[in-house]
Order: sequence, then structure tokens, then C-alpha cells
Amino acid sequence: MRFGRRQQATPQATPASVEAFWAWWGSEGRGAAEVALQGPPADLEVFRATLRDQVGAVAPGLRWACEEDAGNPGQHLLVVTAEGVPVLRASARRWRDAAPDGPEHDRWTYADGRSTFSADGDVTVRHAGATHSVSLDDVAIGARRGDAGFDVVLHHPSFTGLDAGLRQALADALVAAALGEDRVARWLGTVTGAEHRPTDSFGVSALRSLIDQLEGGSGTGGPWVVRRGTALRKPVELTTRMPLTGEAYPTYDHHGVLSVRFTAGTDGMPDDTGRAELQRLDEALAEALGDDGLVVAHLLTRGTRVTHLYLDGWTDALGLVRQALATAAPDARLQDAHDPTWDAVRRLQP
Repeated sequence: MRFGRRQQATPQATPASVEAFWAWWGSEGRGAAEVALQGPPADLEVFRATLRDQVGAVAPGLRWACEEDAGNPGQHLLVVTAEGVPVLRASARRWRDAAPDGPEHDRWTYADGRSTFSADGDVTVRHAGATHSVSLDDVAIGARRGDAGFDVVLHHPSFTGLDAGLRQALADALVAAALGEDRVARWLGTVTGAEHRPTDSFGVSALRSLIDQLEGGSGTGGPWVVRRGTALRKPVELTTRMPLTGEAYPTYDHHGVLSVRFTAGTDGMPDDTGRAELQRLDEALAEALGDDGLVVAHLLTRGTRVTHLYLDGWTDALGLVRQALATAAPDARLQDAHDPTWDAVRRLQP
């Protein structure tokens, strides 16, 4: 799949820019794409220039691809992706979530991430003008815990003697095909393509099982990690969702910091009454956020809890949270800011 050139600016998509793209696509873009895909290369290049401008109007910096699906004759692909740029993930996902459906779109697949699978189930990449395919079934993987997740080494029998750039491109494509781009970003640190089989290696299914266990089997959320210490001679407890990154929730681009006092014992930690107060607040927050937000961390100390949450800035979730607080915790303080890359909680990571 060939992607268009990335533009330099990275402003975010807006409801108007997403709506405008799909209005153009429905009125003329889809039909022009189908004609261009069946025509001579010169016509396709003309259409690609038009598509480049239309995608750029959604949010400059997005990358795109429009072509026939080699694995499904008669089917077409339209992909708009952040291609590894965190600040653009929300724009790409919102573009995809607004994609139309219906009989007229049966021949089209709309996605915000690349597919590297070929028709026979292999993983295919283009490098230096040539196409290369390898099978996931023959991959051997080594993994160890690193600073930014699991660092993995991938080996395939065909890697021996390959150019280092091609070997790395294949390794990246293999791990993305095995786990999906979102899970790679959430759980993996470095990915290395190796000429030699790693010691104590395992296959793709074992890697998937490892990530499934980390995610608690949900496919999205992760386990909670609790860390305890002291500050100014008082206990401190920090609870964070793992992994503490936004790759799984690209549209949760708005950060909230909620500070609330609770009934505490002499050590400053919640007593029975305080725990009941916080539980009621958590239930109110969960109802307000629904599927449009997520609590990611709590910091407890000296009779105060600071809660970090992320929500979809295009929804009314923030307003609903404020309404819930007015009843459940009227003295609570809530600050909020746009934070699509989750930088505000980076310091809370283990």
C-alpha cells in the first residue's frame, strides 16, 4: 500500500472538516475514485492529487491510501491514518468513525490503520521498490521487559542476509499484523528484526496471549498498578491504569484533573466513611463518562484524592462530569485541558 506524503502542520480535525470530507466523498469522491482505480496511471495520479487536498483539509499531517484491495477482487480501500504521529490519532479515528455505510459503500473498506496482510495470509511490505512477503507462522520472538514496554526481537528464516532496512520493515509489519498497531504502541517498546533466532523464543500466539493477560482479557483496558510511599511523613498511594498511554483511546483527547477532599483517619488515608464517599463519587463519574471517557489514575494523600481522567472532547462528557460533581462532590475542583498525547500523565508512569 502506497501512502501519500505527510504534510508538516498538525492541527486537529474539526467536526466541520470531517463532515466536509464525507460530503465530498459521497457527492463525487467515491465515484471519481472508482473510475480512477480502473483507468490509466495518469488518471489515478490526478485523482490522488485531489484526494491529497481533501484529506489535508481534514487535518494536515494525515497520511492516506486509496487503491484496489489485492486480496479481494472488486473491493477498494480508503485509509486515512496518523501513521505513528500521536497528536493525529484522534483526527484519523474521528474520520473513520464518520465513514458512511449502506449498499453504495459495499465495495469499500474505510480504515484508520494499515493492513499488511496479502491475499494468502502472509505479511507483505514494499521496500526499495520491491514487494516482500513472509508468514507469521514462521516467526520466532524474544521479549523482555523494558522501560517503555516489552522490547521484542523478531526472527524469520528469510531474514538471514537481508538488508537491515528491509529486515526492520518486515519486523515492524509482522508485529503490527500480529497484534494490531494500537496494541503495539501500547505494550511494546523497541522492535528489532534479527538475523538469528533469539534464545528462548516463542511464536506469535504466545505473544498475543502475553498481551491478552496484561489487558485482563478485555482487549483494551489493562490492570491497575498500586504504588505506596510517604511524603511529609504521611502515606501516599498512587493507583494507575496500565499501560498509561492513550493509544487504545485515540479520541480521548481531553484531560481532566479532579481534586476532592474525603473523610480521613489520622494517617490522612480514607476511613470507612471516606471510602464510601469515594465509591459514590466513582460511580457518578463512571455513569457520566460512559463510553466517552476513562479514569486513568488516583493519587491519595493527606485527606485529598486527585483523579486524572481522559474524555472525548467532541462529546458532552465533560459537561456531564461537571453535572455529576455538582451532586456527588459539590466542593470538588475540576481542571481540564486539551491533551491528545496524554503528556500530562507521563510523569505518573512506573
